[in-house]
Formats: sequence, structure tokens, C-alpha cells
Amino acid sequence: MIALTHEPIELEPLVAEASQPAAGAVVAFVGITRAVTGDKHTDRLAYEAYEQMAEAKLAELEASARKRWPLVECLLVHRLGEVPITQASVAVVVSSAHRRASFEAAEWLIDTLKQDVPIWKQEHYQNGETEWEITRFVGVVVPMGVNRIRITGGEPLVRAELPKLIAMLRTIGGLEDLALTTNGMLLGEQAQALKAAGLDRLNISLDTLDEAKFERITRRQGLDKVLDGIDAAQRAGFESIRLNALAIRDETEDEVVPLVEFARARGLVMRFIEFMPLDADATWQHDRVLTGAAIRAMLERELGSLEPAERNDTSQPAVDYDFTDGSGRVGFINPVSEPFCGACDRLRLTAEGQVRNCLFSTTESDARELLRSGASDAAIEQLVRDSIAAKKPGHGIDDQTFLRPQRAMYQIGG
Repeated sequence: MIALTHEPIELEPLVAEASQPAAGAVVAFVGITRAVTGDKHTDRLAYEAYEQMAEAKLAELEASARKRWPLVECLLVHRLGEVPITQASVAVVVSSAHRRASFEAAEWLIDTLKQDVPIWKQEHYQNGETEWEITRFVGVVVPMGVNRIRITGGEPLVRAELPKLIAMLRTIGGLEDLALTTNGMLLGEQAQALKAAGLDRLNISLDTLDEAKFERITRRQGLDKVLDGIDAAQRAGFESIRLNALAIRDETEDEVVPLVEFARARGLVMRFIEFMPLDADATWQHDRVLTGAAIRAMLERELGSLEPAERNDTSQPAVDYDFTDGSGRVGFINPVSEPFCGACDRLRLTAEGQVRNCLFSTTESDARELLRSGASDAAIEQLVRDSIAAKKPGHGIDDQTFLRPQRAMYQIGG
């Protein structure tokens, strides 16, 4: 059994549920809110989650534990919302015929849960200050030279109090650019608040203007909500809005021209992203990649000639082109056909607090464990430096030794 709850966690019913006739041992772990973290005194904690993703990960952990150990029962409960001092934020209760399996499973479950489940913690200190884990991490890396931050997902607009988080990040000195990538479904109701909070730029996913194809690609209805979100963002005053479309051969060719015309009519930049081996279904094949060069040729044939736009930042993955008649700009992100690894200077912090030095990395560095254990800023900085030092010269998609990451794009952040 797995559960996310906004109510206090009661241990006794969980132990009773695990105490079945076949069980000879019950092991329970309960994590509670402590009063001191480092040199700061905590008043309370607040937890929030991308619930759909968190529940799926908890269910995955339960299934894995049952496969690894002969468990009679396995119960995982995490509290959301505010958790006062000494109250439980998480409980892991397992039972088995013999104690060794219960001890081992409980330890593995809590350790893996803390690392893999996308649940975020906000500290409320006695002096009135508050701090999300992500704001502390950003506060450490900005002095190291990180001056651009992009909030991505999953879907960041499902996060509670997102404008408050944006406002907190905006106060960090040295942060020059703060952007957000979204599917646009909830943007209509949040665009104004995000702009007021200090968000600089938006990247909005728009793969098609056809409702039936939208449902097939995204597996949900709501193209009209995305289009409303784009309009709302422009009304809110966002001057930098980029529309992103996934390019898949034999599937999205007929969307190219309509999408560019849609963007040009609104003064927006349309960007096409080559299909990468990070899809949730793991159906990627090299021959399904619709290259940026092929799209560019298509646009020049249908809409007129293009010329390279001035490139002020060579580390940006997108290569932009302007229509020579001055009617607009289009961008291409070509990680498969034209890898830009040599110029890449990006790091990613996943929803579970893991640092990744490449989208295609098969290893991660656990920043959340440091953040939650009261580690110093210097320790977090060293973890980031070590991750950067381990960055490979290229992703190697075309290499026979390439290992596809186990995580899909939505689990990493684009």
C-alpha cells in the first residue's frame, strides 16, 4: 500500500495492518520533523509533490521491494503540507516471516524513497524565514557562475505556490535570467502571477495545431488550453516566448509549416527539437529522427529563404535562423544530427534532488541528501564541482556503446 496524505500519519494502524498471521516480524521506520537543521532552528516543515509522479514512484518502490524480499506487507506513507516539530513526515512499515527481510527492506525503502521520489521540502525557521530546498541549491551554485536558471518538469505549473518560488529565486543576487518550460495547459490561469513574480521567459510545448494529433502525441485533450495559455502569456507582458515542437519523421512533417505560420503571426519564435532517445515508451529509433536540416529545407521551399541569426551565446542548444524577408525567426535544436556537446555548459537538478551533468548521463549526484542532512554550502558546492568534472565529452548517441538512460525526459527535465 502506498499513500500521500495531508493528514497526520498514525503509526499504530499501519503496524496493525502489517501484523498479519504469516508475519513473524514487523519493522517500522518513521521520519519526524526535527527542531534544528545545521545552525538554524526550524519551526515546521512543508512538503509538496508532483503527486501523479510521486505516487507512481512509490508504487514502483513497493513492487521492487516485494520482488527482492519475501514480504508479507509493505506500506509507504508520506505526508504533504505542513508538518510540525516531532510529527511524522514519512512512514515505512514492512512485515515478513523472519526479521532479516523486514530490516533490509525497510532500510532500502526509506533510503531509495528519499532519493527517488519527487517530494520537495520547505523549511520554516523560527526567525520567520522560509527556504525551499531548490532555493538553497540555487543560492549555492549562482556564486559559482551559474547565472541562468530554467524551471522545467514534469510540469512545473502543477506545483503549489509556484509564483512564490519564482519570487524567492528572483531575489538571489547574480541570477541574470529566470525561465520556465511548460506544456501550457495551466498557463492561462498563472501567466500574470508568474510575470509579476519576476519570471523572465517562457518555453511552451506545442507539437501540433490539430486536436486529434495533439491527443495522440500528448495523450491528453486540451489543445485549446495551450493556445489560451500562449495568448495569456502575451497579454501578461512576456516578451520572450519560445514555442517548442518535437520533430518525428513520418509523424510531424505536416505540422512544420502551420506551426511556423502560427508563431510568425504572433511574433513568437518556433523551435523544432529532434527526437531523442528519452521518450517514455522507449520507441526511439534513429530513422525516426526528423532532422533540423530537413525541416529547414522544407521551410525554405514553402515559406522563403532563411539566414543564420546572430548567435550571441554559443552555449545555447538552439541555432536560430531569420527569414530574409523579415517575417520572423525559427530555431533548431539538433542534438542527434548536429551534437553541441562541446559547447554545453548545463547542469540539471531533477525533481528528486539529483544533479545530472548531461541529459544522457547514467549517473547522478545526490544533492537532496546533503540538503536534508544539514550539510554546509561548501559540501554542496563540491558535489556540483565533482559532477561537472565527471561530465563526458559527448552523449554518444551514435556510438555502439551508447547506454540509454533509464529515465524519460519528463523525469529529468528538458
